[in-house]
Amino acid sequence: MKPFRLSSEAITYILEIKEKNHLSSQTAALEQIILEHKNKPKHLELIDNIADEIEARFKDVLTGIRLSSRFADKNVQIILEMLNTLCINRGLEDAYLTDTVPSGAYEDSKNAVEERIKNYREIQISNSKKKKTKEAEKFLY
Repeated sequence: MKPFRLSSEAITYILEIKEKNHLSSQTAALEQIILEHKNKPKHLELIDNIADEIEARFKDVLTGIRLSSRFADKNVQIILEMLNTLCINRGLEDAYLTDTVPSGAYEDSKNAVEERIKNYREIQISNSKKKKTKEAEKFLY
């Protein structure tokens, strides 16, 4: 047995835990708080282990997404700079937006990009199926 002096704030918290968890006494509430605090690092360690496992399993996918988005962002930034330069050199002040006045060149470009994305997705799906098949074959032999 050890008597303690606690602040009114700490006692209020202990009472809240006692009521919340339907405990029989303040001592039981304090013991629960101590046990939860003691086990907290184990929970954090488990969370870290899960995060590490997810990262390991999806590292290649996440790296591919990150690199693709950087590449796309870089290309978009280059195109914006080139278009801005072109507009200034040509003295263009008005903007003709693609959702209201799409040009034929825009429509053709849009269709070509959509087709390219579709083909890329099909290749990715095909490669993923091949990889799964190879992994399954390893277990058969």
